[in-house]
Amino acid sequence: MKLGYFPGCSLKGMARAYDESTKIVAEGFGIELMEVDDFNCCGALEAKGSNEKLSYMLPARVMDSAKGRFHVDAVVTPCNGCYHSLLRANAAMNEDSAAKSDVISFLKDVGYGTYEGDIDVRHFLELFYNEVGPEKVKNAVKKSLKGLKVASYYGCLYERPKTITKTGYKSKRDDSENPYFQDELLAATGAEVVKFEAAASCCGGAHALQDESLAATLSAAVLSAAKKAGADILALPCPLCGAALDIKQPEIVKAHGNDAKIPVVYFTQLIGLAMGKSAKDLKLTDPISNPMEILKSKGLV
Repeated sequence: MKLGYFPGCSLKGMARAYDESTKIVAEGFGIELMEVDDFNCCGALEAKGSNEKLSYMLPARVMDSAKGRFHVDAVVTPCNGCYHSLLRANAAMNEDSAAKSDVISFLKDVGYGTYEGDIDVRHFLELFYNEVGPEKVKNAVKKSLKGLKVASYYGCLYERPKTITKTGYKSKRDDSENPYFQDELLAATGAEVVKFEAAASCCGGAHALQDESLAATLSAAVLSAAKKAGADILALPCPLCGAALDIKQPEIVKAHGNDAKIPVVYFTQLIGLAMGKSAKDLKLTDPISNPMEILKSKGLV
């Protein structure tokens, strides 16, 4: 399978640690990712609220670029927001003839004109689970993460809504209400995955611009639930959630107290660490919430 890699805007800036660690673990397990370097913002969650047509055209151009330039079979993204946007464009192309006509006309003017709603969209977490899996991760461990308690957080757009992700209708998808792919991959590193009630709840990131107070309250609920469950660290598969739970954490702690204080990392960073990769290469010093202190105390860095 030829995979076009769409990092999205965040992974080239505030979430560079996710970009680098994703590439490290992909290469380590023989997954070839051809980066779609000629890409635009997918529109994330903002575009559909202001311009419905634009919200299809932005992700459509990304997939058109991947297909026209690299002739890929699928586009993989590590971002929940991008994943949602690309899948939403696919759904529109296959269910709304007017939208499809508008998008195809647009792409013929600005792109390759090859995309017609026929690109398979994969989240990197889902792809990694299906193409590599827990057993291969376990066999690749050079530094066990035994002793580290991890809260495995997914966010709300990773497998929802089902009308977009086709969970239950399409194979290889995680469970929409009780996701487990990340849990099993992290457990394979030797870490103890602790269950917590907010694993698939909204982090509030989508509301950060419209209602900062609400966003902070939702984020605090996720962070506090992870800490209450006994986790040393919280791992996630989304840069938008990373921005809400890590970058904004000092403000959240100031407003909601130390119950919301817990280090936040990307799941790829922990898998890379278990593979024997260095904290420097995995950019484990990048998070604002500082995971290095707990990792040092466990003898992992």
